Amino acid sequence: MTPPVWCHDCREVHSATREEQRPWRYRCMKHPTKPGYGFVHPRYSPDPPYQLCDRVNFDGRCPDFAPLRAAVEEPAS
Repeated sequence: MTPPVWCHDCREVHSATREEQRPWRYRCMKHPTKPGYGFVHPRYSPDPPYQLCDRVNFDGRCPDFAPLRAAVEEPAS
């Protein structure tokens, strides 16, 4: 079994949500929302208009995971 992937280490997390919000509010740029998101209101769309990461990567096996460059780079010796 492969280890889980963490949204915190993914480059697809919208930068504004990464910098300004708590991790449970991160939004995934690979998964846009549609108007009426969550049946809140027919014209409602969150800002930024992407799904919450915890809804996309609910089991740690996100198919769209792309590691941050910092996580990919080897430490200098």
